[in-house]
Amino acid sequence: MDIYSRFLYQDGQYKKNPPRIKHTAFHVVNGQVSVYQTDALNDPAIWSIATSLNPNRRVHGRGDVTREDIESVELNIMIEEPPPLHRNIVGWPNEELQQLSKAQELATKAKLILA
Repeated sequence: MDIYSRFLYQDGQYKKNPPRIKHTAFHVVNGQVSVYQTDALNDPAIWSIATSLNPNRRVHGRGDVTREDIESVELNIMIEEPPPLHRNIVGWPNEELQQLSKAQELATKAKLILA
């Protein structure tokens, strides 16, 4: 199963109680959302990627979604290397309210894993 991790660097991207990902974690920039394919990696390797991307920022956690989760909200995954394992969630609508709706749907499917 393909698993994609969205790294969380801000408090506003998740909620601890009850634990869940917020739609703000899937904020669309230039028609895409950056994720990493992590299904073949162990946790230390995943956290290593997250820290190396933003060495001056604290990693709060990650939101894991599957390819099926992404496709179920009518979005797609595109390989966007380098860096290795980098992917983009694409196919977002142009209209901001529609993007918000898809981000909310995806957030409900995401599994929160705190650092």
